[in-house]
Amino acid sequence: MEPLLIRTVGRDDLALVHLLQLDERATSLVETVDSLDPRYPRCEKSVIILSTQYGCPVGCLMCDAGGGFHGNLTVGELLEQVRFVLKRRPEVLAARKLKVHFARMGEPALNPAVLEALEELPALLPNPGLIPCVATVAPAGSELFLRRLLEVKR
Repeated sequence: MEPLLIRTVGRDDLALVHLLQLDERATSLVETVDSLDPRYPRCEKSVIILSTQYGCPVGCLMCDAGGGFHGNLTVGELLEQVRFVLKRRPEVLAARKLKVHFARMGEPALNPAVLEALEELPALLPNPGLIPCVATVAPAGSELFLRRLLEVKR
């Protein structure tokens, strides 16, 4: 299923946060962000921020995504967020730097599909300036993910 756009908020010259429904379940809502580094024009650096889980099981005090956890996104759902942004802003492929940040909703280190998505990302985004980024609080139990992440990085 192609993502259903529920709502977009933000400013085009800074960041657009898209609320997407990825399948028919009411709990399949994620936030995907199309943004830039305000110090640079979009052709210099574009940023796509992906959700990795439906909600989050961690419950960090500074985050509002921990109100409920409804599961991990699949590799296809992770990459579908990237495709969603690409359809709306194909020029990101030409940016000198293209950062894809696994950081919006969810804890990436608790979703093994993130590793596979990282491996598939270069084929989807054939940009020599591609910068994949994983933001994690490294929760207990994520040691295997973090070791595997180092292998993917190498």
